[in-house]
Amino acid sequence: VGVVSWGFGCANPSFPGVYSRVSYHASWSKVTICEISSSPPSYFGCGNIETPTVPEENSVPITIVIQLDDHPLEISWSILRKETETVLASVAEGTYTVPGSRSQETVFLSPGSNNVFKISDGYGDGLCCNTPGNYRVVLGRTAEGQVLVSGGGDFGSEREHEFQVPTDFMDKTEKPKIEDGEIPLTVVIQLDNSPQEVGWRIDRLDVHNEEVIRIPAGIYKTPGMVVVRTVLLRQSELYYFNIYDVAGDGIQGGKVQLFLGTTDIFDSSRLIFESDGNIQAGKDHEFMAALNNDSTDPPLLPSEVFLTLELRMDL
Repeated sequence: VGVVSWGFGCANPSFPGVYSRVSYHASWSKVTICEISSSPPSYFGCGNIETPTVPEENSVPITIVIQLDDHPLEISWSILRKETETVLASVAEGTYTVPGSRSQETVFLSPGSNNVFKISDGYGDGLCCNTPGNYRVVLGRTAEGQVLVSGGGDFGSEREHEFQVPTDFMDKTEKPKIEDGEIPLTVVIQLDNSPQEVGWRIDRLDVHNEEVIRIPAGIYKTPGMVVVRTVLLRQSELYYFNIYDVAGDGIQGGKVQLFLGTTDIFDSSRLIFESDGNIQAGKDHEFMAALNNDSTDPPLLPSEVFLTLELRMDL
């Protein structure tokens, strides 16, 4: 089933119409209908629908690691509660852009819960070809934990794995595996009922600004979901964080937090930025990727130190 997006004429054999894939948004549609409808269909089972919440201190960190192939734009994935099919976390097709790169995401799930990890490839050949990829879902905040799910290669269009979150997991405040000169930044965003309106980015500020990560509006689909993402930055460099809402009404009831030097979202000593959802059209934050930095003034950029201008005029 599809909804017409655009086309030339109607049923023209030389100009096929373009349709949206409604099934891709089925979980979001179900949650939204249950939330706003006064008489939703009984087969939706709306009494069992749950909305993902902010991770509690007893929740269990689960890390999704994906080694991408030469066609990263085709890959998407989601984690669903098995009983209700509620989408707890997802990354849409088109998010990953760098061929052969590795993605690492951490989400927080309830102990003892039964879940389904679903990975999809828009072209239908999985993580195959030229530079084959793989994936795994592990316990903890790093890629080195106990493996709950794994796979890779040509899995076709889609593959699903069921897994249970243990009830006896002890988080030992694992340290991220980083190289010398790098420092982790963990971004936490509590979304509202219109998650598709929100996007964010991080840039490194220099003579030529460098995009570190960009999540455009339209990627997040699940109302009320919590985004927890860790990126690695260069130490002692200046960075710019921007979060925005395309509707201009902010993240109603939401919040935004940045933790520098840790993946522990409960370590308030590493909190460098916090805002409620009242960001309206957007909010910015500029910061130095360094711990225990006494100076609050941003450093001079190389262009400010070495730039010399010479003006000559012919009369």
